Amino acid sequence: MDENLKIFILKDNDFQYSNNIRKRPVPILQYLNSLSKDSNPYYVSLTKNVEDANYILFPYNLQSILGFYGYADSVKLLHSLPYFKEFEDKYIFFLDHDSSIPFHLKSLIFRTNVDSHSKDIGAISVPYVVNDLFDKTHFYLKECKYDVSFVGYIGSSKIRFSLLSNILQTKQTIRKYIKVRSKFHGDLDAKTREQNKTLFYESMRDSILVLCPAGAGKNTIRLYEIMSMGRIPVLVSDEWILPFEDEIDYDDFVLRVKEDQADIADEIITNWFKSQSYDELLRKCKKNREIWQKYFSINGYISQIFKILARYKPASEVLTTTNHQTIDYQQLRSIVKNNFLQELQNNNYASAATYLELLFNKETLRNDLDTTQEYLECLINIRPKLDSYIKEKCEEIIRLQSQE
Repeated sequence: MDENLKIFILKDNDFQYSNNIRKRPVPILQYLNSLSKDSNPYYVSLTKNVEDANYILFPYNLQSILGFYGYADSVKLLHSLPYFKEFEDKYIFFLDHDSSIPFHLKSLIFRTNVDSHSKDIGAISVPYVVNDLFDKTHFYLKECKYDVSFVGYIGSSKIRFSLLSNILQTKQTIRKYIKVRSKFHGDLDAKTREQNKTLFYESMRDSILVLCPAGAGKNTIRLYEIMSMGRIPVLVSDEWILPFEDEIDYDDFVLRVKEDQADIADEIITNWFKSQSYDELLRKCKKNREIWQKYFSINGYISQIFKILARYKPASEVLTTTNHQTIDYQQLRSIVKNNFLQELQNNNYASAATYLELLFNKETLRNDLDTTQEYLECLINIRPKLDSYIKEKCEEIIRLQSQE
């Protein structure tokens, strides 16, 4: 990186949105705000001149905006940002969210869920940044009690029940530990969350493989926690574009199971174990930890972001202005509504709940009776079905465990 990246950071008074939104600064903001002559390994400089900038940084994660305004109004807000019509290509956005629905942007958008079948041209898959779990693990694999484990919420996707029921009913010789929750982590009280987190960490530490099925979206934060712990993920998610996969050979240290093979996952895992020596298992565990440290730790993450920005930046000139596209915001809302109904029809209740969140502007809900009525009808359509599904699947898991 022999040239400076010139970045213009939008200030709070450059745009307006509700005071009810909790602003989450993007990870690279702290680095940019602490630049000095003695510490600037990524050759970045800040500029007050938009036209001279290579990039315009929206400084807050879009997650809170998306959750508050809903999808269509969030897209409308982004397209109304200052300088956007002239310099859409220069904008940088970050989004941590289960949804992979496109924003119809020509900007770079670093997001934690990028679907290979539906994405913006500038969408780049990035990891969730998780805690460093190295102090909670070890690499004495002969001390591991389990070949494979799973601790977590069962309601995120149908694939989770298919996968877990297969492992529990296996005729193969697999040492396993399965513990499912009936409530999402964020819906629990602080004490219970901490207890569940401890159990999750302990189960990973005591396992060689950890099941890593898709969540409400194609992505899952679990992947990065497993890798930080130095364990081998069993990844079950077909269409997820993994972070930095142009540089990372995931097949070298991750066991993949296709979604339509979840009901034979036990056979795949057994055959895989037969093909691995102890030294190879140990190498894969250490490789997961090494990749997490290099690419997915906070320092590794920031390094990758600036490498990508430098790669996209033209060598001799700033990015060109954009031919701005016209967006039909009512059509965008219809797309979300159709996705919601489709997921509901397919019994993908957690995914349907994600689309329901994207369907409504929270301010409109407070002020418009018709919108509130529509929201309540959607909620009534999904909530009892989701609760019933989770109860049924938890009871089935308990029944299978009792038969072991």
